[in-house]
Amino acid sequence: MRIGKKLFPYPTINNSRNASCFKNSNFALVYEDVEDNDNLILKNAHIELDNQSLIELLEMGKIAAVVIVECSSTVYRKSFNISRVSNDIVIPITNLRDQVVVSCFIYAKEDFSYINEDFLEDYDGYTFNIEKYDILAIDDGFTTRIEYDENKDKKISSIFSIIKDEFINNNTMKIEPTSKKIVIHLPAEQFGYYENMKNNDNYQEIFFSMIPIPALISCLQNIQDQVLYNDVTLDDIHLEYSWFSSIEYAYKKKFNEDFDEDILKRVSIIELSQQLMNNASVTAISDLFRQEFGKLTRGDNDE
Repeated sequence: MRIGKKLFPYPTINNSRNASCFKNSNFALVYEDVEDNDNLILKNAHIELDNQSLIELLEMGKIAAVVIVECSSTVYRKSFNISRVSNDIVIPITNLRDQVVVSCFIYAKEDFSYINEDFLEDYDGYTFNIEKYDILAIDDGFTTRIEYDENKDKKISSIFSIIKDEFINNNTMKIEPTSKKIVIHLPAEQFGYYENMKNNDNYQEIFFSMIPIPALISCLQNIQDQVLYNDVTLDDIHLEYSWFSSIEYAYKKKFNEDFDEDILKRVSIIELSQQLMNNASVTAISDLFRQEFGKLTRGDNDE
């Protein structure tokens, strides 16, 4: 949400000096732009503000600051609270594609009367009635670009992104079907176990049966229900979820026929999800047996 040079019926501080209605006051969002394979990170994000009146209102809780991250390509938009204390803002990169816009605003949390000694001369001496959610300070000059490789999306395993979620407090796995990928949130401790073991070939089928397959079942069941009961079409699904093309590609490769709306309506989602993931739910049982039987055999020989 870019404000640019938009005018308000009351004075605002704008990081762009030409659009600011204050003589000397400054407001800015500050962060380090960091990108890894899983997340876009606004590292050490905080606001810089040197207007004493606004600082006092901030400390009193009458106003607050918020960062808004938007991506038109994925229709992603989310706000994050921010303060004068540095903190990291982490956004799963699966939510983002191409141009990403980052804006920061100070807004009113309640109605109050407002006067400031640093107003420009045109506003000097005036008192303004500020209403809840009115914007008082603006910094919307940030854009970044997220690159991606569309060819990777044809491999069905690539439609999943497994991330650590520090905010899970009930020891559950959470599934988030985003535009580009199916994001699977794991509690921090279990994510650590997964990270340590995910590259071990002995556990690949086991992990697929425990994590991606249940997630795929959940997402495809929701899509099937939409098509059956809400008059949603496959075109609608494609617009909402780009990863669905990988499902169609995998289905055609496995069964040598197009995955159309009629098939989606009648197919067993539980069976289909297993078939598309190489029946990992069943082969994982065999893997576990072989591993445990191998331990017993080695134990007998040792004795």
